[in-house]
Amino acid sequence: MCKCFGCDNFQDDYPIKVIDFASTSPFANDEVYHFEDGYHCTWNGFTESNVEDLAKNGCRCRGE
Repeated sequence: MCKCFGCDNFQDDYPIKVIDFASTSPFANDEVYHFEDGYHCTWNGFTESNVEDLAKNGCRCRGE
């Protein structure tokens, strides 16, 4: 069971930018993207689409 759901630093329904087609030029902004709901930790500042991956970057609840 993931401890993130009981943590004060946990945010769900956080928008994540997903790039469908990357830009072909560094000078143009022609990438195609959409947003999906994800998870965010305000303690370590990471955003993930899988809630179990949030604790891999450091966790206040586990003392890391």
